[in-house]
Amino acid sequence: MSVIATARRTSSATRQAFLVGIFLLPAIDLSLRIEGYVRARRRWVPDRPPALDSVAPEQAELARQLATGVAIAARRIPWPATCLRQAILLERLLTSRGIPCVLRIGVSNDALVIADSAGSSSARFASAGTPPAFGAHAWVEVGGEVVLGGSVTSLHYHPLL
Repeated sequence: MSVIATARRTSSATRQAFLVGIFLLPAIDLSLRIEGYVRARRRWVPDRPPALDSVAPEQAELARQLATGVAIAARRIPWPATCLRQAILLERLLTSRGIPCVLRIGVSNDALVIADSAGSSSARFASAGTPPAFGAHAWVEVGGEVVLGGSVTSLHYHPLL
């Protein structure tokens, strides 16, 4: 399906997020590479409203539409648009509309190391056998619902931030 046909079938919020994403995802990537996470996040999301456990249904729907637009933009640009870049962009779009959200960063549950009961420095891996590869992921939640990053994110990743 062509980009034009896809654009015609989506909401105006999704189209707007797509267009903004085409331009801002590469800029966010450069900012993260040059400034690091803390400064880049401050630059792109200066004022965040407090996250609430519940939001109005219209806000939740708008958040899902914006997340769809960001995800489409990430697939269409010839630039690395990882989950962290997408999450920062969506957080910017949501906070600019006054929609409270939470950007979470977590590690794969399979990669967590569990300390032994004595609290010594030795540890065993959460899964049997060889140590699993490290995995990290960023996602955005609105009203406790994951709107960007996959619906089963909480099953596979342990949030750190």
